[in-house]
Amino acid sequence: MLDTTKPVVYFGLLAAPAVRAFLSSEPELREEIGAFFADRRPGPKADILDVAGPASTADILWAKDHPKEPVRLPVIRMHLRKVTNNTTGERGVEVKTTDSDHDKLVDWLRHSAVRSRLNQRISGL
Repeated sequence: MLDTTKPVVYFGLLAAPAVRAFLSSEPELREEIGAFFADRRPGPKADILDVAGPASTADILWAKDHPKEPVRLPVIRMHLRKVTNNTTGERGVEVKTTDSDHDKLVDWLRHSAVRSRLNQRISGL
C-alpha cells in the first residue's frame, strides 16, 4: 500500500553496480538516501550510512563461545554526496564505498543469491 504521509522524492542515483543491486533490495536504505537528498537527515554525519551485514560463520562460532558478548557484524560505510548531471541538469545522489567495503558488499550479494537458490530448490522438493 502506498504511504501518502511521506513526500515522494525523485532523484538520480550514481553508484557502482553492486551498490545499486544492494540498494534495490533494501527499501529502508533507499528511504535514507531519499531523506539525505531532501535534506531530512539531521546531524553532522548525515552524509554517511553505516550498514551492518550478515554474520559470517566465524562470527557465529565466536558468539557461541562468548555468549555474554555482542555478536560482531561486518559493517560497510556508504558516503553520500549530492551531484548534478552537467548535461541534463538532473540532480541526484552519488553513493561511494571503499574498495574493501565494496568487496564485502559483493560477498553479501553472492551469499544472498546462493541462499535464495537453495531455498528455491528446497521448496521445489
